[in-house]
Amino acid sequence: MSADRLSPADPQAFHAHYVETLQSRLKIGFLSGVLLVPAFSLVDWFQFPQFFSHFLALRLGISALMGLMYFLNRAYKNQLWQEGLTVAGALAVAVMLEIMLVEMGPIGARYYSAMILVLIAALVLIPIRLGVAAITGVGVLAVYILPQLYFSGSMAPPETLMHHGGNLVGAVLLLLLANLLHRQALVRQLDLRIQVQDREKELAQLNASLEEQVAARTADLARSETRYRSLVESNPQFIYSLDREGCFNFVGPKVKPFMGLEPGDALGRYFTDFIHRDDRYHCVKAFKELRDQGHTVNDVEFRLIRSDGSERIFLAYNSPLIDEDGRVTGVIGTAVDITRQRRLAAEREQFRRELNQTLDQLKQAAFEIVQGLAGAVEAKDPYTRGHAGRVRQVCMAMAREAGMDDEDQTRLEFAAELHDVGKIGVRGDILNKKTPLTDEEYEHIKEHPVIAEMILRDVGLLAPVRPLIRSHHERWDGTGYPDLLAGEDIPLLSRIMAVADSYDAMLTQRPYRPPLSLEETLSEIKQCSGSQFDPKVVELFERVLRKGMLNDI
Repeated sequence: MSADRLSPADPQAFHAHYVETLQSRLKIGFLSGVLLVPAFSLVDWFQFPQFFSHFLALRLGISALMGLMYFLNRAYKNQLWQEGLTVAGALAVAVMLEIMLVEMGPIGARYYSAMILVLIAALVLIPIRLGVAAITGVGVLAVYILPQLYFSGSMAPPETLMHHGGNLVGAVLLLLLANLLHRQALVRQLDLRIQVQDREKELAQLNASLEEQVAARTADLARSETRYRSLVESNPQFIYSLDREGCFNFVGPKVKPFMGLEPGDALGRYFTDFIHRDDRYHCVKAFKELRDQGHTVNDVEFRLIRSDGSERIFLAYNSPLIDEDGRVTGVIGTAVDITRQRRLAAEREQFRRELNQTLDQLKQAAFEIVQGLAGAVEAKDPYTRGHAGRVRQVCMAMAREAGMDDEDQTRLEFAAELHDVGKIGVRGDILNKKTPLTDEEYEHIKEHPVIAEMILRDVGLLAPVRPLIRSHHERWDGTGYPDLLAGEDIPLLSRIMAVADSYDAMLTQRPYRPPLSLEETLSEIKQCSGSQFDPKVVELFERVLRKGMLNDI
């Protein structure tokens, strides 16, 4: 794969990495050529002693050329320059081998064909671009084949190197394939290097963060020591110290009111002797952490058993005692009796639970009142019996599907149950009329959302519900009633009620028409999307219907 076909994460960084790798490999290649090209003269001496002197001169010349290329490669860090040195070096070695071959004739065919293969194999280690690799391979083959065609006139005789031409062509193809793989490896290597650099940056940031944490903990220690001195000097609480084994070696004057013991009765005893058994584990853990690691341990809460068997709750603040050698010799601490605070907290929690229970009861009572009002409407309009409850169920299914919070679900539940309470103020003959309504009668019907708001005006608990009921007959296109609201000016919960109300109304028999089928109802709702109904609410309703959430309504 050529460099322009690679897709590294950072092309500029890849180019720099490629040039650096190419220069490094060429240093090794040229230095190896300086040493190995003359070293192979030993093989010439054993195999072809009659050519040794001439071949040695050739080898020394090529070795000197390799040395020059080595220094040129070090002096110029340029991609084209380095690739040119690669091609020149390979062709120089190939020319040397071909001169030797032409002079020897068939006797050296096998030996020097192997040397050509070694040359091509060495090129695999140099990460040149694919095009440069192709030029180099073709050049080596040309240097190998053309002189023999000129001198021998045929590629057939097996005694000549031409017999091995197929092998060399295969070797060049392998060179190109290896070059592709090599280039891909360079991309992966660069990506890994970038990842390592990113990781080093993360580690540096983490180290800085850890240093900040250490500084914060050091500041905490300083504040703790200041608090400790303040407690000792101005608030004589229960002050104590423990040795490394956890035995009291000092207790303050407050040991009597706190523990019910004289100071001498506590000295030499393990602190765990006075701690409730269920709290011993975390107290011992905190003590060992402080003793073994020298960390200040604050806010250790535990129940202490007094000498009379009664329990008190304490909050302890502990710091290590450190000698001149930096060794923790014990623990010094102060404990505060927080029994009263914890009891008050428990009482507050109990009060909170009772308050929530009372609120739940009030909510249930309010809902029963709401259902009673809805029942009054249904008593006046027998065709809508159960309508409010069904609308409420549809609304709640849509609210759950939309992921609404508990507060909005409660508001929607009450509003849906009471959405038609204003029909109490509508004449019964109009509600139950079996023939089409006159314009005057329809205008009277349209007053029921406002009537509902007036009925609920003095019910403080239902204040958040009144705007929802007033707006449940508004239309998305602004042609609804009573306020001609449009779009998102209509409360979302009212838009949900509008769909649920129409859905149940169409499925229910009315004085002036039979019920519609589910398919007809759904078709009508979808047809009114964007005019009567909010399109997003219609989509929400369709999801609820597809999931079968309305099957039991």
